[in-house]
Amino acid sequence: MPEQTVAEAVRAVAPATARQRKLLWTLEDRPDLLTGHGARGPVKVLHLIAALQERGAVNLVVPACPYCGRNVPLPRTRDGLRCCAECRSAARAEPCAWCGRDRPVMGRTHDGLPLCHACRHHNPVVHQICAQCGERRYIQARKSGRPLCERCHRYPTATCSDCGEQRPCLHISTDAPLCVPCTRKRRPRAICVGCHRDNMVSYRTADGEPLCSSCGAAHRPCAQCGRTLRIQAIAPNGDELCPTCWRHHPARKRPCSECGTATHLHHYGLCPDCAARARLQDVLSVQGRMRPSIEPVFKALSRQPGTNLLYWLNRRPARLTVLRTPAAGSGPITHDTLDGLRPAKVVDNLRMHLVAGGALPARDEQLAGLERWLATRTAQVRDPESRKVLQAYITWHLLRRLRRFSRRRPVSQAQAHGVRAYVTQSVRLLNWLHTQDVALSTCTQDLLDAWLDDYPARGPRVHGFLAWTSRHGHTRQLTVELPAPTFTGQLIAQDTRWQLVNRLIHDDTFLVPDKAAGLLALLFAQDLSRIVALTTEHVEITPSTVLIRLGQVPAQMPPPLDDYIRTLHTQATATNTAGERWLLPGRFPAQHLSRSQLVRRLRALGIRPRMARNTALAELASELPAVMVSRLLGVHQNTADSWKRIGGQDNAYAAEVASRP
Repeated sequence: MPEQTVAEAVRAVAPATARQRKLLWTLEDRPDLLTGHGARGPVKVLHLIAALQERGAVNLVVPACPYCGRNVPLPRTRDGLRCCAECRSAARAEPCAWCGRDRPVMGRTHDGLPLCHACRHHNPVVHQICAQCGERRYIQARKSGRPLCERCHRYPTATCSDCGEQRPCLHISTDAPLCVPCTRKRRPRAICVGCHRDNMVSYRTADGEPLCSSCGAAHRPCAQCGRTLRIQAIAPNGDELCPTCWRHHPARKRPCSECGTATHLHHYGLCPDCAARARLQDVLSVQGRMRPSIEPVFKALSRQPGTNLLYWLNRRPARLTVLRTPAAGSGPITHDTLDGLRPAKVVDNLRMHLVAGGALPARDEQLAGLERWLATRTAQVRDPESRKVLQAYITWHLLRRLRRFSRRRPVSQAQAHGVRAYVTQSVRLLNWLHTQDVALSTCTQDLLDAWLDDYPARGPRVHGFLAWTSRHGHTRQLTVELPAPTFTGQLIAQDTRWQLVNRLIHDDTFLVPDKAAGLLALLFAQDLSRIVALTTEHVEITPSTVLIRLGQVPAQMPPPLDDYIRTLHTQATATNTAGERWLLPGRFPAQHLSRSQLVRRLRALGIRPRMARNTALAELASELPAVMVSRLLGVHQNTADSWKRIGGQDNAYAAEVASRP
């Protein structure tokens, strides 16, 4: 080879003059290092052979591993000879003190017993706090004296292109870096051959069949529960624990770096409560600062448990958008501000938390939601004149009555649903008249009957609208034939009613809230809208009796219904510290159980709420005077008189009272 080419190869391997001399003296003593015995020399000889071969040298022999004979790189040293990594590890192999397998010793316990790499990796005793993520993990490397876990050492921190968070990311050199959680979400999914469930593919069998993480991981008996499951961690005493046992093990609890509470840390060395507050502050801040008008929102949301708040923030990205939009604006957060945000379900959920935390005043949500819906629905009327008439009917008749009612109690879900049904059919009637090229003022009885011929059930829904338009001169006198009221199909037999009562009392598999609600409907003829709205203020408990104010006069609860009410009252008093204390609390804060949810739960028990209430009301009206039914059950006097006539009774009680001396 040319002398200049050889000189370039030597300088590439050993740039310093002193190291070049050492390489020269080594080759002078052992010339055979270049022809097959390179494993007996320093590593620079192997680098020189590779550099010369890259530049076209021949008759140079790359040495094989002196122990296994394979032609592989020789990065390690064993007994003074260069060898491969496997042979070096085999020389250092000892039985692991925990798993018992012959593995290279990567660490030792406090007693000096050897540990393999896997056992040392899962040993919580040797774990330390990572300087970057703040979590207590196995330290993979140190950078400038700072300990780094495997994830922070392998993946640099960047802004994820999917979730937009600052996290350790893959593909950081590209325009679309992905954090580790988002990368896992994009892993392929398939039907696991072990559990036959659709899950992410973490392992594969020898035949290439997909396996999930639970089925593919090694399973061994848990030292605490004894079940053969995937081993999650090794306790300080050497016990191998499954994920469930390790989750509740005291060794897993660590002190929070901010509040000092010993608990299961969430991330960055913080407990769930501190992590949730830091996360929420980051979401509500703009350029690292939070507006003073946003602080009530921060305080209201911080009142809930940290685990729930973290789940609420990280579950859907739309929730972060809903929070960041008003945080970047100006002025305080009001109901009108939230009404302009989307999606509606996320906004309603946020509104419930803010009302429960005191950041927003309480309002009638059924009435407010109905008003927004009516504005959208009336805009669907094609004829402008008809639209004005419908808006006047809604404003001065429907909403006027509801607003007057809402002064006494909130509008129920059933009332709002009824108004929606009336307006929907009225819109359909007006649009049908528009397609017939007929104005509302010129509509005749024949046209109305023709529209009702196809769907007779629409008649009761448009009766109120047509009666109002006829009364105010918007249309001629139009009549809608209403079906005669019948209660044959709306009542149940008395023996069936008492069978349901006995079933609710004696079946211990039913929940206490379902038992109490079912008995209030079957015995006291209470509508579900009023049952779900009961609070601790309606209950008066003494050592011997339980009274509930259903009407003007409190009603005494018979056993065992009184015990059910005591239980609900105790739970409501213990769980709620402020605001309304509902006997039947809902899923969201400051909200009671919805009527539709209670209907589904009672129907699952075989109870038809409307039929149960009608049957109980008919029996009570036949046994008690109408005035007592009205004052005891909270129904209107006219309703009590109507049920009195349905039960075949008259108002002789009032005449008899008037004739008393």
